[in-house]
Amino acid sequence: MKPPTHPIGGFVTSIPKMNFSRRSFLKTGVAAAGATLSFPYVKAATGNRPLRIALIGVAGRAKSHYDWMAEEEVVYLCDVDDSKWTEAQDPFGRGKVVSAKDTFPKAKFFKDYRELFDSRDDFDAVVICTPDVHHFPTVMRALRAGKAIYCEKPLTFTAWEAQQIANETARLKLPTQLGNQGMSTIGWRQAHAYYHSGAIGEVLEVHSWMDFDGAEERAARTLPTQEEADTVPDTVDWDIWCGPAPLCNYKQGYFHPGSWRYWTDYGCGRFGDFA
Repeated sequence: MKPPTHPIGGFVTSIPKMNFSRRSFLKTGVAAAGATLSFPYVKAATGNRPLRIALIGVAGRAKSHYDWMAEEEVVYLCDVDDSKWTEAQDPFGRGKVVSAKDTFPKAKFFKDYRELFDSRDDFDAVVICTPDVHHFPTVMRALRAGKAIYCEKPLTFTAWEAQQIANETARLKLPTQLGNQGMSTIGWRQAHAYYHSGAIGEVLEVHSWMDFDGAEERAARTLPTQEEADTVPDTVDWDIWCGPAPLCNYKQGYFHPGSWRYWTDYGCGRFGDFA
């Protein structure tokens, strides 16, 4: 399998040493609702003490993991936006407003996950809830650091990137889990069993679709010009946010938070969310 040549995943053509900046991202190249990180190997290795977890990306999707992570020991929080540390949200409409600071009051906060990996090793596992563009470099750094990994979907932009992660995981024999919650339910397992038992006969064609309010409007946007750009909030490190992708003009509501998924340099669209 050849490495990609297009911009989405093309910032990596090999797996070099893991000490990189985008200029350095580019130069050196380089991963659920109620889901539980299930790493019995790690628990055994740590004497069944609480897992020491680093959470990378603390808002939005990450908040769905707060309940089970609070039963472990979250020692590090990392986000490019300082405001997410104290922001109280009920992102999934469940009537529970939570903030990272209140939920994990003893955790140390980092803005740059590279700094976290370069300066700390006293944790067992990482939970990755960043925009898609950061999945591959973050997972590869975590693997090289010997950490167990839970990464939200989609794992990578390209099959090549996913294969590099699979190869490295097999080589290092580390426990990993992908947050593909929708595909882990009993209904999908039953459908899988029906298919492989021959109960539904030969499958000739599969149709899959999705709908999401507001997606069409957001997807029709064009990248903001210099004249259209907004001032980057003081709380956000925009250079780190863009990471290995091209540095673009900041526009409030266009990328951060949430709308990054509609730009191919940063996300895989709603299809990547629900695949």
